[in-house]
Amino acid sequence: MGLQWNPYVQKWIMIYNCADNTTAHPFGIWMRTAPNPWGPYSAPQTIFNPARDHGYCYFSHYNGNCPKGSPNPTNSDHGVGNYYAPFFIADWTSARFATNTEAATSTLYYTLSTWNPYGEVILKSEIRASLPVVPPSP
Repeated sequence: MGLQWNPYVQKWIMIYNCADNTTAHPFGIWMRTAPNPWGPYSAPQTIFNPARDHGYCYFSHYNGNCPKGSPNPTNSDHGVGNYYAPFFIADWTSARFATNTEAATSTLYYTLSTWNPYGEVILKSEIRASLPVVPPSP
């Protein structure tokens, strides 16, 4: 699990892997936000889903159909890979503060461990504040 204060959207952001798989929240890396590190946290949002985001075929093995030319082509001998342990790369977080017409956005960078094969990848996700957030006073 990764936890980080994000000054751009003025929230604590938690990311973690979850094996639950529902229509509303597919399997993968989930994100929740909160005003305090102890909560209350928002409902989860899936920010990385290996099926939707081509993770199986590009970062790990998969027993399904991979796009032609992907680095890990379909190969049932290897089994299906998995993802876990997302950790923020805090110094890489970037953003745009809110304006009078647009909400703040932030780009999160994080590492993600893979299983089958074992390794690490760096991912990024862009989030948007639900309400315009005014930057803190200097």
